[in-house]
Amino acid sequence: MELVNHIKEHYPSLAKGWHPIDVKSDSAVKRMNRADRTAYLTQLLRSYHKNSFAYDERKVELCDDEMMPNTDRIPELSIRNGAMTIKMFTSGQDKYRLSAGYRTQMTEMLAASKRLVIDLTKHEGGTIWSGVDFLKEIVGDASLFSFDARSTKIRWLSANSDDYQPRKKTKLAYPHPITIRVSRRTASSGEILAIIFDRPGPYTIKGKSKGYLSSNETMTWYGVTVALTTSKIRSINRIYHDEIIDC
Repeated sequence: MELVNHIKEHYPSLAKGWHPIDVKSDSAVKRMNRADRTAYLTQLLRSYHKNSFAYDERKVELCDDEMMPNTDRIPELSIRNGAMTIKMFTSGQDKYRLSAGYRTQMTEMLAASKRLVIDLTKHEGGTIWSGVDFLKEIVGDASLFSFDARSTKIRWLSANSDDYQPRKKTKLAYPHPITIRVSRRTASSGEILAIIFDRPGPYTIKGKSKGYLSSNETMTWYGVTVALTTSKIRSINRIYHDEIIDC
C-alpha cells in the first residue's frame, strides 16, 4: 500500500516496530465510498500513531465553528496590579490580523508589567505559526523549540526567522517572570506554545494539558485528507512526545 510505504520511508523513527492493521490494496481503498475510506484510513493511521487520522474536509468545514468556537479569535490583553494577562485561542491562520493600535497597546502593557501570564486554557490546536509570530515581542530572538528531535543536528526555530538556529539561545526578551496556564482543552500547537517556556529562568507552566505534543503534517491520500504525525518536539530543557503537560 502506497501510504504505508510513504510513512515507513519518510518517518522511520516513529514507524519503527509498526505493524499496520488490515492493509488493503490501493485500488481497494479507492473503490470505497468517502465515508468508508475515511474510517478505514483513520483506523490504519491510528495503528501507526495515536495522533494521526483521516478526515473529510467538507464535513469539517461545516462543523468547525461549533467544535472550536474560539478559532482565530484575537488574543485578549489585560493588566492589573503590574500583572499582565494574555489569553490565546485556537488559530487556523499563520498570523493574527492585529491593528497598529493593538500592537501599541500590547507594547505599553508589557513595558508597564512586572509579571506576565499567558493563558492557553482555551487553545485547542490549529497552526503554531500565528502564536509564534504573536509572541515575538516577548521571546525576542531566543530559540523556541525544535521539530528535529530525531536528528543529531538539532536546529532551533526562532520567532524572527524562517531559518533554523544551529545553536540555542535561551534568554527571552521579556525580563520578568512568566506563568503559562494550560488545561485539558490545551492541545497540539497550544501545548507547543506552552513548552516554549520550558527553559532556565523565572518561567512556570501550570495545569494539565490534553497530551497531543507532536507535530503533524496534512496531505491528501486517496482523495481524503490525512494528518500524519511526523516528529517529536524538543524544548530547551527536554524532548516531548504525546505527553500530557502536568505541572
